[in-house]
Formats: sequence, structure tokens, C-alpha cells
Amino acid sequence: MMSYMENSKVSIAIIGVGPKGLYTYLRILEQARHHPNILYIINLVEPNIIGCGFAYDPSQPDFLLMNNCNHHLDYSQLLIEVGLDDAMDYQQFVEVNNLVAFDNFDEGFSPRCVVGAYLRYLYDEGRNHAPGNVTTAIHRKVATSIIPQNIQYTIMLDDNSQLCVDKICLTTGHGILNQAIHDPRSSSRMVYPVNSQVVDAKLSQKTIRCVGFGLTFIDFFLSATEGRGGRFDLTKM
Repeated sequence: MMSYMENSKVSIAIIGVGPKGLYTYLRILEQARHHPNILYIINLVEPNIIGCGFAYDPSQPDFLLMNNCNHHLDYSQLLIEVGLDDAMDYQQFVEVNNLVAFDNFDEGFSPRCVVGAYLRYLYDEGRNHAPGNVTTAIHRKVATSIIPQNIQYTIMLDDNSQLCVDKICLTTGHGILNQAIHDPRSSSRMVYPVNSQVVDAKLSQKTIRCVGFGLTFIDFFLSATEGRGGRFDLTKM
């Protein structure tokens, strides 16, 4: 917890505002409610959609799924902790907006774009109910470096602008490589964005070698099958 004297001001930068940055933002808003005489200036540094980041972009194809079932997408405790008791939980949000139909909600696997839409909803709810002593500034930039300056920090952004803040929350999470891994035996390339790199790519009758079998492989496999009009046939396994 940050300790500041009453009737003071604190400037904070959250670098990377995907899910973890969003949760940090919501918790700072809750802290601000308990310190009404402190002015909080919160800078959100995120080039992608606030609250979603790259991984949960609501515009991504719906065949890209979560790697854990809906049972684990329980935001009820978070909503209580950040003072959003009246906000919809994830299941309510999905059902009220008719986003996905599940035979068994708890055992289903949600599209990441739907989870992203919920995260964006939480951001909107948090900001709309922010206390009056909070000012939020959005910077749709990439932070390139952090320079300590006495008791503050200077954050350099990719447009050569800079921010000076008292505190930094670094919640960058997952990212993507700027360049494909060089492999002399083949022409390697990244999977993302999947529509141009996989779904619309000329892959028919080609042999594809995958390096690794993690989450990126799952995205590739879904994009190369369901994303291209295919389907899984369990009877042939």
C-alpha cells in the first residue's frame, strides 16, 4: 500500500493494461475511495485495448479459445475487493448479452474475444464509478525505457514523449516477438495475427513444422483447422 500524507498528490503509471494492469487499476481506485484527500493521477500506458491487451482483443476470431474452462473464470471475489459489487459477473455478462451458448457453462471453454469483452466491461464499470479524487489519463503508446529521477521516474514512450510519475506498476504480461526466430532449414514466421498469417495463408498441401506445443501452437492449430472451415472429428482419433 502506498503511504502518502493527506491533502497530497500521487502520480502513478500502469505500464501494460491487459488483465493484470486492469486489476491493478481497479484496486488503486478502491484505495482512492479510502483516501479522499489524496489526488490520484493514474496514467494507463497501453497501445492495445485498455483492459484486454493483445491476448484478449475483443476483435480476434472466436475460434481462439481460453486454455481453462469457465469454472475458473470467477471474478466474484475481485468485484467485492474493488468495490464493484453491483457489476455483473462473467456468467451473467455472457448470458445477458447472448454472447455464447454452452450446454454446461462451467465446463465450457470461452472464446478469448468474449473474455476480452468482459474485461473491457469491467474497465468501463471501474472508470465510470471512480471516486472524484482520481484522474485517469490514457496513453496509447509503448513504454520504451524507465529512467529513475531522484524520487520520481521518467518513462520514455515510443513517440519520444515522456511521463514523470511517482510510482510505476509494471504489468506488461505476454507479448509477441518483433522478429521470427531464424531457422536456416525453413522460412519461419509468427502466428499472429492469425487471420493473415494462418487463416488466409496458402497452406494447402504444405508440410508445416511447429516448434513447441504451448499456447501459441494451440492458436495455430485452431486457426489452421476451424479457422479455415475445418472441424474436429473425434470418431477418427
